[in-house]
Amino acid sequence: MIRIGYIHVFYPDIRCIINKINDKEEVIYKKIKNKDYKTQLYRIKRKLKLTNKNNQNQFIFKPLNKNFDILHTFNTICYTKKPWIVTFETLLPRREETAHYHHEKSEYKITENVKNDIKALADDNCKAIIALSECNKKIQEHFLKNFDENFREKIENKIKVIHPPQRLLLTEKELEGKLNAFNSEIKFLFIGNQFFRKGGVQILNVFNKLRNEGYENIKLIIISNLTPDKEITRTSEKDRDKVISFINRNKNWIEWYQNLENNKVLDIAKKCDVGLLPTIADTYGYSVLEMQAAGLPVITTNIRALPEINNENCGWICQIDKNNFGEAFYSERNSLIKTKNSIEKELEKNIMKILKNLDIIKQKGRYAYNRIKEQHNPQEYANKLYNIYKESIN
Repeated sequence: MIRIGYIHVFYPDIRCIINKINDKEEVIYKKIKNKDYKTQLYRIKRKLKLTNKNNQNQFIFKPLNKNFDILHTFNTICYTKKPWIVTFETLLPRREETAHYHHEKSEYKITENVKNDIKALADDNCKAIIALSECNKKIQEHFLKNFDENFREKIENKIKVIHPPQRLLLTEKELEGKLNAFNSEIKFLFIGNQFFRKGGVQILNVFNKLRNEGYENIKLIIISNLTPDKEITRTSEKDRDKVISFINRNKNWIEWYQNLENNKVLDIAKKCDVGLLPTIADTYGYSVLEMQAAGLPVITTNIRALPEINNENCGWICQIDKNNFGEAFYSERNSLIKTKNSIEKELEKNIMKILKNLDIIKQKGRYAYNRIKEQHNPQEYANKLYNIYKESIN
């Protein structure tokens, strides 16, 4: 029996860790509590929206009990003598001191806390470090250049790139039926609560322009609670109100859903034609996988992991300026404006390509579906994890 401990039931943990191995009776999953009172207090504060930026404990974990064989966390450093594994999406350790390392303003500090975290990653009981993408791995390896060669080598040898799994949402017969039934009305789909950060306003601007130019066969489905984004796009509730007002004035071509369960989101995806994620900032892009699994080619930007999961064969790429770590430029007001303008220009260009050749939707939709089938197979993902777990406790 292999007891896999996990610590959160957040979306990334569900996506990458919990119950990913479900065909082997000897594998069971157990939620493990943290004995660090400060971390528990942080979670309470976060729930009550009382959190301040100086808290150092949200991505540090000390297990309250040892009722597990191996602990698997997401983005979180473990302080335990038992075997543990971590999957991460940007950089470890994830602390305030290192938060801006991969941005155009590379401000970071090598504090004692950071040094201790690096030592924990290098220790023998940290068995594997799973990067969601080659981009993540590149950022991590560059950061490790700040540390002793012995630590660096030990950590680098543990890093494996394993992209998240994604089940197919349609059978091949259902996919062909959907593609063959396609008519001249194109349903574009946007999924993501972080509407402003993920390019939502740029989508509205482009679609509004094209509709006014007479392209009335484009429809937009938005699944989002339109969360304002203070950190990157500097948006507020007033911006959200403006978007809601715009949507309400254009209900003849915009459908808006919020707070949907994931299965209902996926049901809507099956009925759409093209996906949208022209994002300003994203660590991965799970919604791209979900839309591709429903046979939707997706329009994305070229940042972070997106070029690894989307390309011109199975979708369309909005080429925007980015730094060596794949981040778009947005720290300064002028750079943010430039990035937004680039996204709008590129998004319009790619939509026009579709409008001039509707058959390309079918062709790229098949490629997108097959890409998920070949590169994000849940059983292959489970086998990789199982092998890591077995090696870790032997």
